[in-house]
Amino acid sequence: MSEEEEEMDVPLLIKKPYLDLNCNVKNNLFKVLKTVNVVTKTGHFARLCREFYLRDSIACNSALCSTCTVACTSILPADCDTYVMPDLDTVVNYFEIFEMYKFCGLIYLQSICQQYGHVRVLEEKGGNLELGVHIADVSYFVSANSPIDLEAAERGTSVYLVDRRIDMLPSCLASDQCSLLSGVDRYAVSLFWELEPVTLNVVDFHYSRSVVCSRYKLEYGVAQQLFDGTLFDVQLIRASIAELANLDDGQLTIAVEDLKRSLAHLVRISAHLYNSRCGLALESSEVLIKVENAVSVTDVTSKASLLMQDVIAECMIWANHWVAKENYKRLPLKALLRRHPPPLEQKLQKLITLAKTAGLLVDSSSNVALAKSLENCQHTTGNAKRTLKQLAVFSMERAEYFCTGSSDFPFCSHYGLNLDYYTHFTSPIRRYADIVVHRQLLGDESAPAVSCVGKLADICLTVNSKNRAAQNAQRDSQRYFVALHLTQQLKNRGKLPLEAVVFGFSGDGLKVIDVLYGIVGFCLLRNNEGKVCFVGENGQVEWLLGNLDRGEGALAVDCEKGKHWYRLFDTVLVDITVQQSECHMPEFRFTLTGLAKPRDEVEEILVEKNLGQFCRTQLFEQLMESITEISFDDQTDKVDCSSDLGRRKKKEIPITNIPAAANITATTTTTTTTSSHRLRLEIQSKLLRRK
Repeated sequence: MSEEEEEMDVPLLIKKPYLDLNCNVKNNLFKVLKTVNVVTKTGHFARLCREFYLRDSIACNSALCSTCTVACTSILPADCDTYVMPDLDTVVNYFEIFEMYKFCGLIYLQSICQQYGHVRVLEEKGGNLELGVHIADVSYFVSANSPIDLEAAERGTSVYLVDRRIDMLPSCLASDQCSLLSGVDRYAVSLFWELEPVTLNVVDFHYSRSVVCSRYKLEYGVAQQLFDGTLFDVQLIRASIAELANLDDGQLTIAVEDLKRSLAHLVRISAHLYNSRCGLALESSEVLIKVENAVSVTDVTSKASLLMQDVIAECMIWANHWVAKENYKRLPLKALLRRHPPPLEQKLQKLITLAKTAGLLVDSSSNVALAKSLENCQHTTGNAKRTLKQLAVFSMERAEYFCTGSSDFPFCSHYGLNLDYYTHFTSPIRRYADIVVHRQLLGDESAPAVSCVGKLADICLTVNSKNRAAQNAQRDSQRYFVALHLTQQLKNRGKLPLEAVVFGFSGDGLKVIDVLYGIVGFCLLRNNEGKVCFVGENGQVEWLLGNLDRGEGALAVDCEKGKHWYRLFDTVLVDITVQQSECHMPEFRFTLTGLAKPRDEVEEILVEKNLGQFCRTQLFEQLMESITEISFDDQTDKVDCSSDLGRRKKKEIPITNIPAAANITATTTTTTTTSSHRLRLEIQSKLLRRK
């Protein structure tokens, strides 16, 4: 082996598709050398990235991008399609079977990344509500120190690239046996909270292993349409929700109203959870990229945030928080937790200074104060508000896993979420840390991570490193495919005019963030010849002899035709170009082409909605308005059972001071809800709130 080959990242591949539990895993691994390294151990793309993406042949560290093929033969046979769940009588001592087993109202919400979690709300439990979160029991299939466990520990996490997903676990587990599929018995770990119906205070909490059978599988978009009341066509409902396809019209109406009621419960509970913890709601520049055949990018859009995604996310945060508290109480020196340290003072000071020069006040005295001050900026223009929240993200420190018994300092809380204890429990399919947390919660003493502080500390170091590498790979993958898309657009259109927001000044130009793609770049205002870029009243850009003048939070272009000041959070028009490289990631170049025309308030709201950039607080304001669609009073909750479901009984509830679900009363008015009507009402309500 040459010295050059030894320096390259070498993936470890499994010789056999399935391994015996008792075999020595090292004897079943061998090394395969690749002539070109595309992804480094830190997750960054390098060396002929474009060439090898087009060939669909990524050679990289196995802990990042090679497919997991090892499986556990004592539990899963070679042909996983023939695997059948054990008879319930044989597992009753190991699992708790729900009393309403086949009829438990579990709702399975699936995202693009296939996050599997269930939430249910039972209305009758001694007058209280019950919230349940049910997560696949991966630790049942992945035994400690088994080959599959060692492989998962080495990988640390699944990796999500634009054109593919690389699972941490074999696909037979990740996509089948550990997926809480609709109408199928699956092992799970379930958390239950009994909630007081008015205040939603926790009355009781318990957890157990369980066997669940989901009633519905809903995509987030379908659940959102149900909640909004925009999905009422019978044929479309049957096509969107497979479990309702064979119901007659009467049964379908009852099932749909039951789903709406459950979703409304979840929305109300999650809104309460979010408001009670008062965490940071920051902006993401992540985009949604549609790819065909790994080489053709068909579309790039800002990733919209649906209300239902926030609802489920809030329930998952709640579950992680309670598991962290439970594990810390039981294992104060051995708990695997996740902490998020507060940002460095110097980083926050830059954010505060930046906001102050733009006339905005940011209070960083605490995480709660920072969250509230960022939300109080909501009366600024949409672009300025989004940019400020994106810059706040840049000021944050990385969250990390740690062992409470080996921590260098006793800091345990999560700054961003504003929680005293936090961990990861809800995604054991894609995160190895979650598997360890499951074992700790269930008291699996055979696992070294439960009984050995040193081993747990090593696991934390590994998964922290792998998480950073996976995030780097995901970010670079996104950047690369955005570059492909822009290159194709430039080829077809010649120019790409975009809006960008000024967030700083450097040397001879402006630091800007592209509004659509979230690309950070630089606009040159003075070239090497000493000429400055001046935008006239007619929008014409000219390079003239002149000077650049600096002011507080501003930069001026001064020439013979006039003087124009650029201030922080101004929106400018730019052309973007892509500079490809054979050994580095593509680079983006911005050229100033004009000044953006100010929008009126209605246009601003429409742009925000199209870009999917509403902050979570605004989303919950929307849901409180939308909750008028559903009543929880059995005496008034009457529905027209005609075949088209188009004529529905709408319940009108005051937006302010919404009472508990059990006590809501409503008056009914017959109405046909349309998307345009709802959008008009939404704009009116937002304008009223702004005033």
